[in-house]
Amino acid sequence: MFLTALLFALVQGITEFLPVSSSGQLSLLALVLGDVRKPFLIISSLHAVTATAAIVYYRREYRQAVSGIWKPGGGRHFVWRYAGAQAITLAVAALLWVLMWLLWPTVAAYLRYDWALGGMMLVNAAILLAAPRRDDIPYHGILPTLTWRTAAWVGLAQGISVLPGLSRSGLTVAAGLRAGLPPAHASSFCFLLAPPLMLVFASVFLVGTWPEASAWFSSWQSGVATLVVILVTFLVALGSLYWTVTWVRAGRLWWFAPWSGLVGSVTLATAIW
Repeated sequence: MFLTALLFALVQGITEFLPVSSSGQLSLLALVLGDVRKPFLIISSLHAVTATAAIVYYRREYRQAVSGIWKPGGGRHFVWRYAGAQAITLAVAALLWVLMWLLWPTVAAYLRYDWALGGMMLVNAAILLAAPRRDDIPYHGILPTLTWRTAAWVGLAQGISVLPGLSRSGLTVAAGLRAGLPPAHASSFCFLLAPPLMLVFASVFLVGTWPEASAWFSSWQSGVATLVVILVTFLVALGSLYWTVTWVRAGRLWWFAPWSGLVGSVTLATAIW
């Protein structure tokens, strides 16, 4: 169990912020290991850890945003646009979840999950290739170039990214670039937007599965092992976030498309086989 959790921690920490769909990579890993339910509990728990890593990384921006609620000027404008993007994200994600819940029994009769996963990863690769490649400008604190139109586009992209195989970071950064944000601003807004929702969803899931999750601390050995997994996830996620932001600001978002396309193709080929 510890080795399985550690393997998922490494994959989750590395791929959460890379635009290659962490859910896609983790779902494939679960399929390979042949155990879907327990890894799903681990994955949902580790999302809270990676979200915390992003909050630590952007702690200055969150602090400025909170202080901007009471201060007039650009900070308050950013907070309203940020809240609008979150509202759109929740509305779109909720609609898609309801549709998947209602339609999945019918869809599953004609389309297997691994087919859908592989196909969506190919779509993700196409979106990364089509993302605009703009020169960067210096980024200092709260985003001065964020408009209502841009916030709406990014919120819509993040809502759609609940579909398996689509990368939350890839879609939101690509949407920000398409809406006119410079790379530094697009990456910052993307990674500022996701953590609160990730924490909420992970917390709700953990509350519902607490009897099973609490077993991780049933003994001091399992408690230590769980803390090691959490620490590994946190440190790897911080490094992955720094690396991703660096590449996005260099205008190289499309560099991740080959990997997403390769994994999607392998998934489809395996499903066909």
